Amino acid sequence: MVRILFPLIWISVLVVTFASNAVAADAQAGWAYLFDSQKQAQSLHYSGVLTSTSGDQTHNSRVYHRADASGVLEILERLDGQPMHWVRSGSDIQCLMPDRKMMLSEKRQQSLAWPKALPDPKASQTVQALYHLEEQPTQRIAGRVVRVFELNPKDDLRYAHRLYLDAQKGLLLMAEVLTQGGTVLEHVGFSEINYSPNALTKPEVPKTGEGWRTASIQVQGLNVDGLAFAMPNQLAGFVRTEALQRTKPDAAPVQHLLYTDGLSQISVFVQKHNPAKTPSKLPVRSGLQFGAVQSRMELMGEHRVTIMGEVPDKTLQLFLKSLKWKNNNVNQ
Repeated sequence: MVRILFPLIWISVLVVTFASNAVAADAQAGWAYLFDSQKQAQSLHYSGVLTSTSGDQTHNSRVYHRADASGVLEILERLDGQPMHWVRSGSDIQCLMPDRKMMLSEKRQQSLAWPKALPDPKASQTVQALYHLEEQPTQRIAGRVVRVFELNPKDDLRYAHRLYLDAQKGLLLMAEVLTQGGTVLEHVGFSEINYSPNALTKPEVPKTGEGWRTASIQVQGLNVDGLAFAMPNQLAGFVRTEALQRTKPDAAPVQHLLYTDGLSQISVFVQKHNPAKTPSKLPVRSGLQFGAVQSRMELMGEHRVTIMGEVPDKTLQLFLKSLKWKNNNVNQ
């Protein structure tokens, strides 16, 4: 009997080992596909209608994306509510509001349609260490066959993500942010998509001119050593990628630190608090949730600190507690 059991045990061990290796190989192939898709999508021509649902609100937009030797041109037209158009050419972004005859401009490299839906190839090791990846059966979105990937966090400091990529083109056609219990918090996806150059729909952008007002957000890099506060370079798997100062006309500059774990992002905003320009009933502490986006605000002496991101409130609280004022003086 003993002689029979030993071969059976070794066979079981080999089967389990083989299965584990196969799962690991599938996951690695899936990660490689996601990272490659992120790069390929940047060179595609496409247009379509994008529907986003966050909380109890749904918005529809028309998207146009063109990439050629002259650079990237993106146009996002809001189809419901107040008319608005966003135009990105390279790193220049304009927001046009024809009803108000207002144009806002700033510089940003992120895509208008998909600012942070796919994992960043530059943070491949980090994101793979923080999320489990599993591919689900194919589905159809906007008439296209899609490959479906689920990214489940290995801790309770981030949300799960479900990504639907065009099986032929590699373009992300739909993305969902979910709680670890499976509740969908946010949904963004194409209800129609077109890749044919002769059939692309380019939204008509309002022409600015007499009577229009313009305002720009000045963005410049920050030396974190010169700030009145300090925060870790890395926290809970999130790495600081940018330190910026954003300045609007007639407003105090906003110091902005951006963190990412390779998939989710957290923004830390610090601004001088001016009671004369702020409603007297502004709470000392407050928190809001809109779909997957959580935010936390706290007044600290003469500063207003706001932390925001598509992460659980527990993560924002962790970031808020990590902010330390130099010399314990919040009135600098």
